[in-house]
Amino acid sequence: MTIYEYNKPENADLRLSELREHPDSIVHRLLSDSDANVRHEAAFIISEMQEQGKAPGDALAALCIATHDRSVLVRHEVALAFGAFPRSRPAEIAIRLLCIDESEDVQSSAKLTTLKWQRRGV
Repeated sequence: MTIYEYNKPENADLRLSELREHPDSIVHRLLSDSDANVRHEAAFIISEMQEQGKAPGDALAALCIATHDRSVLVRHEVALAFGAFPRSRPAEIAIRLLCIDESEDVQSSAKLTTLKWQRRGV
């Protein structure tokens, strides 16, 4: 399979299955995959990896960039993923933006992350 064929929308399931097997590509998938389901799953896996202390060093920066994703589904998952990270200035700014997102679902997810930070006392 060529890289062109691999990146076609109809091969999104293949890319999804490979996310957990090849976590080194997780940030790339979050920021540039053509399929919103793949980007959503990448944000979810980044959150899981962070909770295990295994998130890539550029994961937080990638989440900050992904707050501008065109997909509500992705922005929702990104808002939740911030909750796995310690409270930081970049994360706070991103969550504030997501709290005023056009989507109420995204706003709710961002508020859940804020509550999670408050409960942890960070």
